[in-house]
Amino acid sequence: MRYKGLVCVARISKPFGKKGEVIIIPETPYFETLKKYKYFYIEYKGERRKLYIQKVKMGGRRFIFKFKGIESMEKAKALEGYYLFIEREKLIEPGDQGYYIFDLEGLPVFNENGEKIGFLQSILKGKIYDYFLINTENGKEIFLPGVKEYIKEIDLKNEKIVAQIPEEL
Repeated sequence: MRYKGLVCVARISKPFGKKGEVIIIPETPYFETLKKYKYFYIEYKGERRKLYIQKVKMGGRRFIFKFKGIESMEKAKALEGYYLFIEREKLIEPGDQGYYIFDLEGLPVFNENGEKIGFLQSILKGKIYDYFLINTENGKEIFLPGVKEYIKEIDLKNEKIVAQIPEEL
């Protein structure tokens, strides 16, 4: 999710304990990067507010964050449900093996012969693998498993995806 030049990376779930800590639910598959940031933004009562991280604890795929200035359960409760954002240019890149979904959405999709199939509308999470939802040039929607057999190339430099669409789709 993007918001006024920012990218959503997590959501504040609920308070943890009585000292102002909160449970954070990652909104990115690269959840381990969350502990590397110094601050996040939230949209709080109509204005953008910066929350500086004081302390981070990690347990599985969730975090417990302590933000500076949030010293009580009541203050932590007031943050419940808010999304945490970071500037796109400050995002820690996932490296050669990964992509942020928002960087792929909207890219044109071509077959291996270079013919345009359509564009990537979104990527949907599945239990075993993700699905690429492709809107075709003729108005159809195709759900394509996000595996190497079908997604042949993701080229962010040239802003395109190359896919092999099975005949039955």
